[in-house]
Amino acid sequence: MKITKTTSLTNLFIGEKTNISLPRCDYSKYIAESLEKLRDKAPENATILNSLSFVLGIPEEMRNSFGEEETENKITKSEANDFVVGADKVESSFQKNDVSREEYLISFGMDTVVYATEANGFLMALSTLMTKTDSTGFTEQLIYDAPACSTRGYRVYLPGHETFDEFIECLDFLVYYKYNSIILEIGGAMEYKRHPLINEKWIEFCKDMNSKPGRADEVQLSQQWAKNSIHSENGDGEYLTQDECRVLAAECRRRGLEVIPECPTLSHADYICLAYPDLAERQNDPYPDTYCPSNPKSYEIVYDILDEVIEVFKPKAINIGHDEYYSVAICDKCRGKDPARIYADDVIKIKEYLDSKGVATYMWGEKLLKARYFNGMKIGGWADPEVWSGVTSTVPWMFRCADMLPQGITYLNWYWEFGDHLDDEYHSRQFPVLYGNFDAIRCKNYRQRINYGVKGGFVSNWGSCKKEYMQRNFQYFKLVNSAYAMWSDSYDSSDSEWLHEYTLDVLYKTFSSGIKNPIKVLHGANHSVKPQMFWCGRAIDNSVYMLGHYEVTYSDGTREYLPVKLGTNIASRNATEREIKEASYSTKAVKDGDKYLFEHLYENPHPEKEIKSITYLPEKGKEDIVVDYSFPEI
Repeated sequence: MKITKTTSLTNLFIGEKTNISLPRCDYSKYIAESLEKLRDKAPENATILNSLSFVLGIPEEMRNSFGEEETENKITKSEANDFVVGADKVESSFQKNDVSREEYLISFGMDTVVYATEANGFLMALSTLMTKTDSTGFTEQLIYDAPACSTRGYRVYLPGHETFDEFIECLDFLVYYKYNSIILEIGGAMEYKRHPLINEKWIEFCKDMNSKPGRADEVQLSQQWAKNSIHSENGDGEYLTQDECRVLAAECRRRGLEVIPECPTLSHADYICLAYPDLAERQNDPYPDTYCPSNPKSYEIVYDILDEVIEVFKPKAINIGHDEYYSVAICDKCRGKDPARIYADDVIKIKEYLDSKGVATYMWGEKLLKARYFNGMKIGGWADPEVWSGVTSTVPWMFRCADMLPQGITYLNWYWEFGDHLDDEYHSRQFPVLYGNFDAIRCKNYRQRINYGVKGGFVSNWGSCKKEYMQRNFQYFKLVNSAYAMWSDSYDSSDSEWLHEYTLDVLYKTFSSGIKNPIKVLHGANHSVKPQMFWCGRAIDNSVYMLGHYEVTYSDGTREYLPVKLGTNIASRNATEREIKEASYSTKAVKDGDKYLFEHLYENPHPEKEIKSITYLPEKGKEDIVVDYSFPEI
């Protein structure tokens, strides 16, 4: 972001008397709704803008007031050799991110004007209007901004009926942090009119996987071979109708989010194989997750699925999955064939079908890579022998498929943590690549790699979109830090410690801005539970994490009870960095000697009443867990 010198007018807000002139574009209604909410946030006695207008096109004299645009810091091939093996093979991967469609300029003053090159820029400017309002309001100045990465996305499951509204709130969070793309895993969680058996078996499967904590892990590890992780959180274990999916797609698009449906094919195909077990690659697997790519009937089903998804979502691109492919060349039809060829042929068939429909292809790209885990273990496109249920087995090596795959596929590289040199497996073949499962803070040599040709990335959510799960699975943390990096023209890995602290601070401010009548507490527990991720069937168990409640007694004798839940709104006095992150968003860690207390804001159920006292009441059986607490403003 570039800002001109600030002048005397400060703390300006959009208010009831502000005359708003909306842009004529697809996002006008959403912008109008968002600005109405900003009107309500203007504090008493604030200086209210006379007008706010939106204009298409950025005046050159305003753009020029920021000086000459700096030349992009591209690296040379010789410099690239310092961190990318085989960079001498690269011929045209040094491509500038196309970000002009989202650039904007805001002239702040009593008569504020928002300029954008294209309509998408108005949404990006809306984010700035919202964040300025949530802090101290506007200051008279010029602000120019443009992203550093053209694709900034989030990969999630479809919501269920109970979480649909929370999912919409999640979409608003993406707008607030200037994301522009969303991958929605479809799988068995959308109604299939041609194959209703898929939905029937999906619900049955998810009911089993979600029947008890750890059931999905139990099934995944139950056989003598590697199996796919289980996505029973998709659709909350149910499915949305096609009309509901259309509504969801429309909600995404009116927020400027390009919708990319993810249709898992070949692998993660449990939703297909459970409905049509004769298509399973392993006929002896009670929970098959891979279809036979040598059986023509597999493609009859796959193409029908793609047709229905295309008809509902009208996408420009579809992610065809293809990650975690383990059951390879097992059945009579596939046995003896080249595993890499099997994989590549399946991709080619599906890509050609999507091409015929005018839809581009995305896919997960780890099978192209000879990667190693941090301990040296082979992963991705090759593998070391592993023991499964007492039997040693090896997944066939697949990395040779990289030279068998066609142009025109965009790859999601979620192995960016395992070495910079792996980027070049895509660059050297002219394959467009984005980072998947992204977390900018953990990406080493970030600036160099983005300049080298990666166009951005997707933060990935493999759990529920419920707020509590979003927080405890570090989703808010990753979304905020990655948004900052992908919009900054200077952030690099050397700034990661600063970005870590900045993210924690921003998260709590974002949470706090949504609390209208706060009851502030400073508290910490002398108890901790080993942190874990709550996905693949793992739920947050209240019997483990609920410590007790605060009993709020009002002057009229009425009482309310506020939950005290470890990891959700309180953490250990001896919290590790990971525990601090888990509780971030709803809490702020405050140093208390050599320990921590955690600030949290409860919404006061009765702000019109006077609070007489607040007392902590532990859960039965947890009386020995000490909770230190104070309510500094009461």
